[in-house]
Amino acid sequence: MRVLYVCTGNICRSTFAERWSSHLAPAGLSFSSAGTMAMVGDPMDGDMAHELRLRGGDPGGFVSRQVSLPILRETDLVLTMERRHKAYVVEEMPGLVRRTFTLGHFLHVAEELAAAGQRPAGDELVQAVSRVRVPSSRSESVEDPYRRGPEKSAEVAAQLEDWTGRVVRMLAGA
Repeated sequence: MRVLYVCTGNICRSTFAERWSSHLAPAGLSFSSAGTMAMVGDPMDGDMAHELRLRGGDPGGFVSRQVSLPILRETDLVLTMERRHKAYVVEEMPGLVRRTFTLGHFLHVAEELAAAGQRPAGDELVQAVSRVRVPSSRSESVEDPYRRGPEKSAEVAAQLEDWTGRVVRMLAGA
């Protein structure tokens, strides 16, 4: 399964999510990222790279890229940091509407399914989440830490470490 994380510049949130998920992922799960207004060619933000290294991840070699149709065509699941990123992806490729969620919304619905005794994994989990019609909320977004200092980066990194870790485990069936 191929998972794409999307944020705005593709140097902070989606990058951290990609690299942390890749660090945790078992075979069969792959992660990448892109931005809706990417700072194309830029490396990972320094504060977020620092947070990733503190956790044992590797920011090395990362280069920011713009969301595009070729990238979207190669994706099984799109997890965005905010609702506006989700809207952007669905506008670019309407066929992904049932495979595109904010990260927090996907996690929230998947955990509700698990609490109800449903524990699908991989593509079956994506399909199960897409059948649940619950609107997303702002509390399911991940704030942008860009140029907001090391404290905000640490806060966002902790949230992403938690949320992406839980999603990776659920997708893997663990």
